[in-house]
Amino acid sequence: MKNIFFRNETNLRRGLYIVATSFCMTLLSVVAHSQETPAPAKQPLFENPVVAQGEDFKIYKNELEEEYIIYKNETERNGRIKLNKNLKHVYEKNLLKRIVFSKLLQSKSTEEEKKSAKDLTNQIIQQNLSSDIKKQSFKAQILALGLTEEKYIRKLEERKLADTVLFRLMDSMIKVGATEVKAYYDSNPSLFEVPTQYKVAHIMLSTRMPASSESISFADMVKKKGEAESIAEEAKKEGADFEALVSKYSEDPRTKSRGGVYEFVAGSLDPDFEKVAMQMVPGQISDPVKSKYGFHIIKFIEMKPSKMEPLEGKLAEDIKKHLKSQKLQKNLQAFQDKLIAESDVEFLLSSEK
Repeated sequence: MKNIFFRNETNLRRGLYIVATSFCMTLLSVVAHSQETPAPAKQPLFENPVVAQGEDFKIYKNELEEEYIIYKNETERNGRIKLNKNLKHVYEKNLLKRIVFSKLLQSKSTEEEKKSAKDLTNQIIQQNLSSDIKKQSFKAQILALGLTEEKYIRKLEERKLADTVLFRLMDSMIKVGATEVKAYYDSNPSLFEVPTQYKVAHIMLSTRMPASSESISFADMVKKKGEAESIAEEAKKEGADFEALVSKYSEDPRTKSRGGVYEFVAGSLDPDFEKVAMQMVPGQISDPVKSKYGFHIIKFIEMKPSKMEPLEGKLAEDIKKHLKSQKLQKNLQAFQDKLIAESDVEFLLSSEK
């Protein structure tokens, strides 16, 4: 089966985060480019008023400004759009909704979810500090966003916590039945086809120089071909132990330790090798076959015909998660609006009420 599904809950949550982020970015872009009202007058220097408040939180102007800078840097650094400075107030209004949404989600978190978000954040940070190259890239990314490392980590943990709660709340609302799963499976047969698989063993004599991987000389090529022909004759003798011959002669380090065995589907190996191998029958041993890597003596073991992966177990669950993620995306905006409306949030930025 082609890998298009969320294979576990962590991946589904990651997918949900991508959906949420994409939704917010799209909303900001669409709204900003559909309005042409002038920006309001600037606040006096150093003023930091409350721009939104709920039952147990307040959001100040400087926090909104910080989010705008992050959004601006992310958007323009990725080359998506150049933000219109005259529409800054429009971006800020929609960013404010995103901040409020995140605050409301975090307020509904459990202690277990808080611990999980912290652990996940720590894992991400450790992965980004695991080598000098990753560390340099990580620090450059933080700098490009206009954040300190401490603020980046805090915001990352808040985001992961909000994602976790969002997944839990929406997951309980979205249902996918067996009929929907079956309909998707029947409508997309190419996604669930297991292609024809071939299993062979081979002895390879390399025609590349070990130090440079360049081709050996013509004289050495002729010599190798003669050696390969002799080995092929030996392999075809009655009672010959092909695995022992692999151990004795093969110069393919990737397969030598496993008897020279390769399992492949069409299009995954050298085309000259495949052309011969795919026409053989079980037990047959080929004459030397030249590829860009060297000369091969191939022993055909078996072919497994293509088939449909059965709709059961993990596949059925993967399809269910995939369909659920699609429904989550479609319902995300409505869920955000509903949660904000039910939470009696007061917006104090410009004319937002």
